[in-house]
Formats: sequence, structure tokens, C-alpha cells
Amino acid sequence: MIPSIQDHLHAFAFLFTKYPDDEKDKIHSTLENINKRMTAEEKSDEGFYCLLGGMHQKTRKGAIIVDPVKGDPKTILQELMDIGSISHPDEVFQFSITEKSKAILQEQIYKDQLSIINGLKIHDYEFVKYKLDNIKLLCDLLSFDILKQTYSDCITSIKKHLNEHYHNSINAINRCLIEGNMLTQEDVEQYQRNIVQSKSADLLREFHLKNEVMQSSALVQNLVSQAGTLLINQQDKKFNNKDFKSLFDKIRILSNTFPEIKSKYEELGKILKEKLKITTQSFEEALHKDDFENCGQELTKLSETILLFKDHTLWFEEIKNLYTQLQKLFVKDLRRSIHELDSIFTKERLENQEVRALENCLSRIELAKNTLILHKHVQMENIKSLYDGLLARILDNFERINSKIVALFKEKKESSFEEIEPLMEEMELLRTIHSIDSNTCSSYHTTVNTICKLHPRPQIRYNPRIKINFSTY
Repeated sequence: MIPSIQDHLHAFAFLFTKYPDDEKDKIHSTLENINKRMTAEEKSDEGFYCLLGGMHQKTRKGAIIVDPVKGDPKTILQELMDIGSISHPDEVFQFSITEKSKAILQEQIYKDQLSIINGLKIHDYEFVKYKLDNIKLLCDLLSFDILKQTYSDCITSIKKHLNEHYHNSINAINRCLIEGNMLTQEDVEQYQRNIVQSKSADLLREFHLKNEVMQSSALVQNLVSQAGTLLINQQDKKFNNKDFKSLFDKIRILSNTFPEIKSKYEELGKILKEKLKITTQSFEEALHKDDFENCGQELTKLSETILLFKDHTLWFEEIKNLYTQLQKLFVKDLRRSIHELDSIFTKERLENQEVRALENCLSRIELAKNTLILHKHVQMENIKSLYDGLLARILDNFERINSKIVALFKEKKESSFEEIEPLMEEMELLRTIHSIDSNTCSSYHTTVNTICKLHPRPQIRYNPRIKINFSTY
């Protein structure tokens, strides 16, 4: 500490304490014995040997004994004030170390460096910081190149380790998030452990690494970023796709562990909701255009999605309810088209426009009945019942007209032909409907035969207004 300590021994005072009363007078002789027993090697340390000699010299007339409890501090302070001082102490006091001490220090630093390496392997960053603090303290106190180099090497090892830990962590989780790969609860828990480990190194970063390595928060930010990218990539995906459902599973697992991902799960729900809205619009447009094949395809999408989302309770119920709603809407729309014809059946006479409306409605329901893809989603008994009900109403109307015609001929009035003609035209119009034609052949031809029997053929030929071909009778 002081290169030429012998030049400054006059300014040193030596105080002794905790000595029993019977030992106080033996301090000088004890120091003398120590001087005599010193080896040549110990004497080679000139500073120490000189200091011990000075201590021996200054206790010749008696040692200064400090008794913290019963002693008189004024006496001791007075003695200290009588001692000379050291001029320019900042120049006198210098750090010094023996080669032996230096070797011991280097050995300890090497052990600390190994401890840091082993601490990194088990992610004990608190222990690593403790050892690194010690090395840094020595670096600040001693200007040894070996200390600076060791500290620098330790910093390099720590940075490499933390960067590898970060990249290994995000590579593992990102690989699981790739479309087609699985993400398990164990994968998520391992990533969470990695985050906890990384957070435990925050103080190490703050005091020794600053911004030279990724912060622990970067691991969570990576998850948020990856989830956001996955959501963008799903905008054009079909919701009945297994990969879309797999993404739902992954985001839910992540959101259960990381609160930062909950908003992404909600965003994904909005994407699904928008897709369901588009499906509903597509279904309604197809229903309006009588594109029942497309209606069936939209219902198939929903039924497949119900099976996929059975473990997502909230969305399972919403999709299932929408599926049921569209099923009911389909039958309701067919029933509506039938009810719109109610006014037609109240008319005394049907014109071509009304008959075409009946034909179109019947054809519409028949198309629904014959669209195979709908059979899996809509009860065909309901469709058949609607079809049969409408057909029966039209046939009843036909039979009503037919009965009128037969009744008029039986009356044998001169005006019968004039009254029958519009009725025959109405029957002919109804028979332009394929289903009516095939279901009224018997009654229609029976009526014609009745006309032929009740009236001579010449009379019928004579009236050109009757548009019936009697050549077959």
C-alpha cells in the first residue's frame, strides 16, 4: 500500500484491544518473539517486515490499549494528536500486491469464471450476477489486465448464452405455430419456463449487459407478433378447414397461459364471426335465386364446422344455432312462396299468369326435394309435405272446374258451349303444368268422353271456339 513505509512510520499509531489485563504488558515481548521467528521468506516482504518492526519499536514504552467500555478516550485521542501526519497521502498510499497474492487472486478469478459458466448451464442467473459482481469489483479496484480480460470473457459468454436461449426458445415455439404442426400444453409450459428464466436475468442485464442482449419481454412480444401474423394469414381461409380450427386451438392454449394473447383469441373470434356472416349472406342469396345446390353447400360447411368446434363451447353453440336457423329459414322460405299463392286460389277464373305462378312454385319445391345435398340438412318429409299440399290444392281446383263442365253438359242448355269454353281453356292451362297433366289424365279424358256422348259430334265440330281435339274419340 505504501512503497517506502519506513519513511512514514513516524505517522503510524498502533492500538490494541481485547487484551486481558495480564497480557497487556506482554505485547512488546510478543512482537519481539514474532520478529525473531520470522523466516527469510517472510522477511523478504520488506513492507511487512518494516511495519512489524515499527510496531515493535513503538510498544517499547508500552502499548496503547483501547477499552471501549471502561477506557478514557480523551487520553487516546491526545496521544494520536501528538503523532505526526503524512503529507500528500494520495501520493504515498498506493496499491501493491505480492506475486503470491496475485497468483492466489488469479486462481480465485478462474474459479469464479468456471462458476459463472456452470451457473449459466442451470440458468441460475442470480448466482452468475453475484460472481460477476465480484469480478467487476476487483476490476474497479485493481487495474490488472487479467481481471479486465476475465470480465470481458465472462460478459461474452453470458451474452452468447442469453442470445442462444432467446433464439432457441422462439424457434421452438414458432415451429409449433407453423400451420400443420401441433402445439401442446407442454410446449406452452416450456416456453413459459423459458420466460421465467429469462426474467431472472433482468438484473444481470441491467448492471452488466445493458441493451446488448434481448430483453425477457421480447419472448412475449414474439408470441404476440406470431399470433398477429397467423391471424392475417387466416383471412382468406375457409372456416370449416382443419388448419383454421387448429389455429383456434393454438391461440386458445396460448391465451390461457399468456394474458397478452387473449385479445388475439378475441380477434380470431371476430374473423370467424365475419366468415359466418358471409356464409349467411351467401345462403340467403342462393335461396333467393333458387340455387339450392349452393344452399346445401353452405349448410355442409356449417355442419362440418360444428364437428370441428365441439371443444370450443362458445363458438360451437353459435355455429350450431346458425346452422339450425338456416335450416328453418330454408323451409320457411318455401312455405312463404306457397302462402303468396293464397289469393290465386280464391279467384273465380285463373289466367295464364296465375297458372305460371303455380307452376313456378311447384317446380321450386320439387327442385328443393330433388337436390340431394339438402337431404343431409333439411327433413325431406317437410319438403314433401309442402309439395304434396300445393299439388293437392291445384288438383282440387282442377276437379272443381271439371265438375262444373260436366254439370253444364248435363243441363243441355243452348248456352252450354259458351259457358264451357272458358272452363275448358282454364283446364288446359292447368294441364300445362307437368305434374297436373300426369295426375289429371283420367279425369280429363273422362270429361271429354262425356261431352262426346251428350252432344253429337257435328255440333262440336260446328263450334270452332272449342279447342279440343276430338279426333281420337
